[in-house]
Amino acid sequence: MSEHKTEEVSTVGRKWFDLTEEDIKKGRTEEFIISKCQEIWELDGTDTDAASHANISNKSLSRYLKAHPKTELLRDRLKAKPVMTARRTVVSKMTESYNNSMDYLSRKKKKEFGNQEDSKPPQTVNIINILANPEVQKATTNYEEILKKQLYAEPPKKIEEAVEVDGAGGREES
Repeated sequence: MSEHKTEEVSTVGRKWFDLTEEDIKKGRTEEFIISKCQEIWELDGTDTDAASHANISNKSLSRYLKAHPKTELLRDRLKAKPVMTARRTVVSKMTESYNNSMDYLSRKKKKEFGNQEDSKPPQTVNIINILANPEVQKATTNYEEILKKQLYAEPPKKIEEAVEVDGAGGREES
């Protein structure tokens, strides 16, 4: 004789969203909270956005999704809808102009329809020719001189030499 096991719902442990009796009376149930999250996921919103909209913590939503993989799968499907809608719009608007069509093709089929400039390897830079330029040499020399002055300048011997005392700000003169 085979036994059929039924899934029992435990009433022990932490509740998912810490709902009070008053919340439940007002219709704020687990289903209500998940429906609020779904509204945001349909807009490709983040879990943080969804939790905020449903007025729950990020951790509560994260725990719930880990324990409910079907809801997590639903979230992923809902978040994909705006991308699919955008793709549908792009494809339907291609017929309106030649430029729309070519732009789409240049992005999807780069080798065949992309700009020739995009397919060229990047230019190499000859650093020796750059450094041989007199303007670059002058700028480099000026920069080196400034650095040397800053690095090798003697620090002030007394604090009074470092801080300008003008009587208007910090210390009073004696």
